[in-house]
Amino acid sequence: MTDPISLIALGAAVGGIAGKFGEKTWELAEKWLARRYEHHVAAAQATARTNSASFILELAKRVAVIEQKHPETADRINAAQSDPHFSLVLQKAILGSAQTSDPAKHQLLADLVSNRLLAKTETTLSLAIGLACDAVPNLTSTQLHWLALLVFLHEIRPRNRYESKATYIDWLGVHLRHFKDIEFRDIDIRHLVALGCVTYDPTSERSLPILFTMKNGVITDEFMALDNFVESDACFTLKFAWDQGLAGVDLTSVGSVIGGHVWSTLTGRPSELPSWAGDEGS
Repeated sequence: MTDPISLIALGAAVGGIAGKFGEKTWELAEKWLARRYEHHVAAAQATARTNSASFILELAKRVAVIEQKHPETADRINAAQSDPHFSLVLQKAILGSAQTSDPAKHQLLADLVSNRLLAKTETTLSLAIGLACDAVPNLTSTQLHWLALLVFLHEIRPRNRYESKATYIDWLGVHLRHFKDIEFRDIDIRHLVALGCVTYDPTSERSLPILFTMKNGVITDEFMALDNFVESDACFTLKFAWDQGLAGVDLTSVGSVIGGHVWSTLTGRPSELPSWAGDEGS
């Protein structure tokens, strides 16, 4: 395992506000971790420190990007550290990251906290991020992928409408390939419900072909007939899951925030706030 002090020193090397932020965050982390793991064995304490240090390094990198892109946000970053809600969100993320050695979760928590730095207080977005930091450490990789798939199904639209059905089907296939090996289990969905990430109505009869049609926004006879694609090999895994119960699963604000970041990681695209957030994140 990487030594926590080395990680934090590397994070501080970025300099500027991000470096100071990383140093201050590690000071807080040491206090919070010492209190949380006071009566745990030394090996668990050491692992928790290393895990949290990895998260803080990822967070410092993101703060550095924010600082470079938006120099005018320096005051907001400083002000956020005095905000009691942000402080609790940061604490949740640090203690949550301590529980896992999964770098993907460290990166996801860093994405969430960096978004909270810029989010307006007392908004659905800022509050959802706080709840998301509670949920992420308690989700499996498969459950995180389900949230990303739901974001694609219900929130992602083509940047420009496809007038060609064949081209639109190609677009769907490119994005669905990220989920070709995912396995639907009812317990995964119910676990997501328990953590406030989704709602679930297993009796839903919502149509997958119609959902795909509405996603593109071209309502013609040609585009209303996407049944052949839904029955094809490219859509086999999704169609099976849809029939098993996925048709009745909807994202909450918490699941939307988490799934959006996982989607960004899977596709390699810059993370974007959900459309429902409006200007709450700026």
